[in-house]
Amino acid sequence: MTIVALLLISVGAMAIVATMELLRRYTPEAYFSFTEIIHGIHRSISWPAIAIRFAIPVLVGLVLGISITEEPVLISAAAAFTGAFLLVWPIFLRPEITDAALYARRTELFLIYLMFIAAYTMLGMGGGQLGSYLRTALTPVFEGEQIGNAWDALSSEAALLLRSLVYMATGYFLLGVWNWLRKKSQERRETNERTGR
Repeated sequence: MTIVALLLISVGAMAIVATMELLRRYTPEAYFSFTEIIHGIHRSISWPAIAIRFAIPVLVGLVLGISITEEPVLISAAAAFTGAFLLVWPIFLRPEITDAALYARRTELFLIYLMFIAAYTMLGMGGGQLGSYLRTALTPVFEGEQIGNAWDALSSEAALLLRSLVYMATGYFLLGVWNWLRKKSQERRETNERTGR
């Protein structure tokens, strides 16, 4: 991997982290923390908030996929993975820094964070693939070719589009698994509260 690729991965990862920080500061209704799920903070986590959170790696991957020609999917996936890891790394490296209730449920939290990292990586791959597809398909138009020639290039790149949709579908499947885990965790917590454990 070249220095340029590492730089692009770093820029993409930092864009993810910065976007999450902006969401947290300026749109608190669209921001939630995974520890809230484990702690059972009864704040409504809405589908729009989840969609916004998981659209970030797709958009970063899309920008990277459009911008670069060497390994756009790999670089987009690496940027999304790195960004997701940067968002959750303190819990992985030093779980004892959390409060006692969260520390007791660290396995559950680790699993949720691993699903989050996996989903971000797949969504970043999908965004990178889509960006690569769009760059390849639209390059003839920007180079002055006729729309018919651009359409031929677009149809020949249909496999790339299909691949990006598979990556994103996998990411959203992982999001569904994450949501299921979140609900199970909440049900378990509520059961423990009712039984006094």
